[in-house]
Amino acid sequence: MSFLYSQRYIVWILAITFLALALWRPWTGAKPDLRKLWSIDLSTLEADITLEGVRYTRAENGKPLWVMDAKVAKIFEDRGVVNMEKIVIYFFQEDGNNLVIKADRGTYDMKQQKMRMNGNVDLKSVNGDSLATQTLGFDQKRKVLWSEKDVVIHSQGLVIKGSAFEYYLDKGRFLVFNQQSTIVESDSLSFK
Repeated sequence: MSFLYSQRYIVWILAITFLALALWRPWTGAKPDLRKLWSIDLSTLEADITLEGVRYTRAENGKPLWVMDAKVAKIFEDRGVVNMEKIVIYFFQEDGNNLVIKADRGTYDMKQQKMRMNGNVDLKSVNGDSLATQTLGFDQKRKVLWSEKDVVIHSQGLVIKGSAFEYYLDKGRFLVFNQQSTIVESDSLSFK
């Protein structure tokens, strides 16, 4: 009888403790964020391989076409996709006018050989030309860079704004769509 009697006290003590805890929270004003308590960011867990300080070189016939550096790369082997952060890509052109592209993050589809860069995309050439946009795509098979977002291009004293662009790496052909303005950066303009 004393064993059952002592168990009854333990049950009552636990019940009073849980009731006190339930009532204590409103009095203290503490409101836990239950979304954080019950959720997990699966994107950080699902990568097959996560690497830091990555350098990837794409070559054809032993000649490098481009070199990509990324602070972090997450490889998803089943999808054939690499997600990257803090990207710098060096494109090597036939004419020597090499390009450097920087972006906050990007995705490379290994199967389709396409890359998408997002966030503060900045493209610079060795001759001083530059381009700024928020997204930039690259298709290895077609050898084209493009953006469907607004672009600002600085080239040979001109500022060109457009709603999109395409640049064909093998042809050196540059297209700006819906060109909004062209502004001469210098104060003097002369025609000969």
